[in-house]
This record gives sequence, C-alpha cells and structure tokens, in this order.
Amino acid sequence: MFLKEVIEITKRRKNKMLIKKTKQQKKEEQKSLLGKPKLFFEWLKEKFFKSDQIKKFLHNEIIDWLLLMGFLANFLNWILLVIFIHPVDVDIILHYNVYFGVDVMGKWKEVFLLPF
Repeated sequence: MFLKEVIEITKRRKNKMLIKKTKQQKKEEQKSLLGKPKLFFEWLKEKFFKSDQIKKFLHNEIIDWLLLMGFLANFLNWILLVIFIHPVDVDIILHYNVYFGVDVMGKWKEVFLLPF
C-alpha cells in the first residue's frame, strides 16, 4: 500500500516537472522567434501544415475551388483598379461613409496603398 502511494507521488512529481519544462520551453521558443522570421515560419510549417486536419482541409475539392475563386476575384479587383484609376493632379475620393460623407481624400496613388 505504502509503495503504491510513493510510486504515484513520484509519477505526479515527474509529470509536474515535465509540464514545467514544456512551459519553459514554450517561453524560450517564443522569445527566440521574435526577431527571427525564418525560425517562425519553420515552426509554423511544422505546427500547422504537418497536421492531418490541415492536410484534409487543403485536399478538399470544395476548399480548393473556393480558394481559387477568392484569389481570382482579388486579382480581378486589382486589375480593375489599374484600368479605371488614371493619374490626375487633383485629389480623389478614397473613402465615402454614409454618415459623414467623404472621409478620406488623397492622391491617385494612394488608392493602391489604402488596402494595405
């Protein structure tokens, strides 16, 4: 009876130590990734793109078509902006709000910078 209790206590202590180590390792990883984008993207690829759920998600035919249509719509919007916005010397309306009217006016080049 006593031996079983001792074994359980040691197992609990080992588990607590493992949990503490993993928390400390996570903190160290977060600190080390702040200034190193290459490490961050490697961690991101390892964490998310190797999981089975992500693989199933990305290999779904419906998801593939939705992503393709989304990218095409976005590309078409940028093409339409390039076609319809011409270089002018006067300021143009960049944003209109129903409540306040024209909110933002600026140079024609800012149309391409505003989405970012």
